[in-house]
Amino acid sequence: MPCLLSDNGLPVCAMCEQVDRYKVLQIGYDPEHDRLTWDGWEIHCGQSLEVLLPDRLGGGTWRHVSFECNDAGWYMPDQPGVSPAGLWAREATAD
Repeated sequence: MPCLLSDNGLPVCAMCEQVDRYKVLQIGYDPEHDRLTWDGWEIHCGQSLEVLLPDRLGGGTWRHVSFECNDAGWYMPDQPGVSPAGLWAREATAD
């Protein structure tokens, strides 16, 4: 079963139930600097994170993606038409 959003909007992993092993935050956008942001730092071209990509069933799946920017704005090369701003992203936390 894929990872889903709970009733409070926070991602939860229905398969492993080990959400506490991840830092999960939404990707933001800073228009003044034209940068994506996550956890207080700027995302730069070529960087990658694991993001929760929405599916047609109202849930989503975690996918490792990279971020790029061109004259049209920020995008994920393997995810045409999906804006990275506002997506949930996660990284593993230290035990």
